[in-house]
Amino acid sequence: MNFEITLVPNEGAKSEIVVTSTTSAQSSALYTSQAGYVNVLSTVDCFMRMGENPTALNTGADQFIPGGNLVRVGPIPPNFKLAFINATGAGQAYITKES
Repeated sequence: MNFEITLVPNEGAKSEIVVTSTTSAQSSALYTSQAGYVNVLSTVDCFMRMGENPTALNTGADQFIPGGNLVRVGPIPPNFKLAFINATGAGQAYITKES
């Protein structure tokens, strides 16, 4: 099934890749002065947690992100990060800050 997705292009250099596995991995601090939203696309099913120093759990306690789907996440407070963990295997989470 295909869905229409609307994205607003930004000027670049607002993205990062987090390599994901069965060990929790964090993004950098996403915003420093004000809260904002990000678009997240994970290549595999994973779980996500937000915080100043988050550790994601693959026990079902954290937010499930289905692989291959673009999700809008936020607002993310200043100096908060996103952490990702997979139930099995390895993948990548692509994070892009909205302008």
